[in-house]
Amino acid sequence: SDVALPISMEMALKAADWDGFAKRRAEAKARGKLRGIGMGFFIEGAGGRPIEEMKVRVTKTGKVEIVCGTYSHGQGHETVYAQLINEFMGLPLDDVTLIQGDTDVMPDNAAGTFGSRSSMMGGVGIKKSCEIVVEKGKQIAGHLLQAPPSEVSFADGVFKAKASSVTFAEVAKAAYDPSKLPDGVPPGLEGSFLYKRRGENDQNYPNGCHIAEVEVDPDTGHIDVVKFTAVDDCGVVLNPFIVHGQMHGGIAQGLGQALFENVAYDPQSGQLLTGSYMDYCMPRAYNLPHMNLGFNEIPSVMNELGVKGAGEAGCCGAPSAIVHATIDALKEVGI
Repeated sequence: SDVALPISMEMALKAADWDGFAKRRAEAKARGKLRGIGMGFFIEGAGGRPIEEMKVRVTKTGKVEIVCGTYSHGQGHETVYAQLINEFMGLPLDDVTLIQGDTDVMPDNAAGTFGSRSSMMGGVGIKKSCEIVVEKGKQIAGHLLQAPPSEVSFADGVFKAKASSVTFAEVAKAAYDPSKLPDGVPPGLEGSFLYKRRGENDQNYPNGCHIAEVEVDPDTGHIDVVKFTAVDDCGVVLNPFIVHGQMHGGIAQGLGQALFENVAYDPQSGQLLTGSYMDYCMPRAYNLPHMNLGFNEIPSVMNELGVKGAGEAGCCGAPSAIVHATIDALKEVGI
């Protein structure tokens, strides 16, 4: 963090044109609005509970099933996990199926999705499971190619030994045919890995610098968030498109926390008055400004993928940035 934080701040200040704010404040004042700027800097611990088991299972046709206890409710696990299979085994994304939320087949040591833990614990679990699959695949490929496993290499979905090779699909098919297996190698082709955190400090530490600009109507007190910039260090970004989406959603949630959301009860009866989204004020699209988002990718040293949590970044940095911007706007009128 001693490396990440100053760089993230410098990147955010430049992207937000912090030095040009005085001009924007004067322009807003000419329109009768009070404009303020504020920063929210955060660092958090991510990684969740101490265990997570992942399983990579290869079918007879060479397709891959990822059986997991993590659950995707919008984070795009089905895409990112397939990317990892592509990276570590060279197989097409379309050949990968994600099996989740099924308690009949999920691993025993499954914990779920929370605490920005899936990319670290689930992702590393997939990497290790792929390594187990490839090692068994080398044994089978060596038998098919009449070469010792130590001489078999694997890359881009192909096992090679000297001038000969077999595809991953051919090895997968042989894995379920006892007549084509080496002595002592059981049928099937799968690997599972139980990720165990080494202690309370075995987490990752996402951080970021968020800068908001607001305009306040001095007659009504209405607040508009008119500009928002964020630079986040999520470690190695596995899929920028997905992480950008998570940042957008988190910032929207943070804006709602700062300005809109409120749980109200009837003071006499204690009856909840904000019982549905007809009553509970969530931010709408028109409440959100254009977001200028960037990454300061500093790999985590706490896991083999170098990833850090991303899903909570927006709602960590946005509320304080917006509150500080509002305070800055109101100081012109002595508040």
